[in-house]
Amino acid sequence: MNMIELKTISDSKSSGRRPNIQNEQDDLARFARTLSPRMNRVLDWLAMGGVMSAFQIAVPGRTLRYYQQHRLIERLTLPLSEIEGFAQIFKIDGREVTRRTLYCLGPVGEQITRQRFSFAPLTGYLLYTPVRVLHDLILNEIVLRLAGAAREAGWRTFWAGTNAAEIRSGSEQLIEPDALLILEKGEERKAFAIEYHNEEDKRQRAFDKVRRYERARERREAWMSAWQVETFPPVLAVFRDQAVGLGYRDAVKELNAKGVYYAKILDGVAAGNLREWLNVVTGSREAVL
Repeated sequence: MNMIELKTISDSKSSGRRPNIQNEQDDLARFARTLSPRMNRVLDWLAMGGVMSAFQIAVPGRTLRYYQQHRLIERLTLPLSEIEGFAQIFKIDGREVTRRTLYCLGPVGEQITRQRFSFAPLTGYLLYTPVRVLHDLILNEIVLRLAGAAREAGWRTFWAGTNAAEIRSGSEQLIEPDALLILEKGEERKAFAIEYHNEEDKRQRAFDKVRRYERARERREAWMSAWQVETFPPVLAVFRDQAVGLGYRDAVKELNAKGVYYAKILDGVAAGNLREWLNVVTGSREAVL
């Protein structure tokens, strides 16, 4: 499985070399070797997460604009109301998010990441609806905040996006988490499957998720090989509508689920309470990090 270690992009300092594309015939692999560690990290994050704000990427706007000129990344915008909603949820300066806008992979960045990874990078955001873009933007913020809390607790953190974490058996798709977060500390290794439900998702969507995870759990060899873990990952479900949480609770009971499912309202993630989650099965709050 392809995954990337989640550290702040500023941890990867620029090598001082800037890309130079003379014409379309330039060798892509040779060009990719000229990219700075910081730019490679940006491409990795966008391949995994699809769309991110410059606020999340934490790279100077002038640098991002330079990479945009070379079509490594593309700029996209959401309606101001959607951006302000995202900013309010996570207590981010809405003017800052709006000014620095959102980015996804450009055509050159897509080609480079296709060579780098065995999965297809997430693309197509210039054509997606604001609802879809905002879902993935919020999902990535959840992943980044969870990873940050885990690092504070001494874990190394690795991220696989939805395409990278997908498990297939031949032509059959067994499961496709929104994201997979893998933590390592010494000899200890554990993983979490992350699901974010936007406000349009209700009880049935949660029920379907539990059913699919339970079916995938039965295919032990498939998930052990794909995710490189020995224990089936607990599911961390984040949602805005409490009906989704009730859907998980009801599904776990009706399906006699064997997996572990945790739930948290999105406001709880935004408030920074990331170590304790509600165990859907027992109804108790438990530390997961």
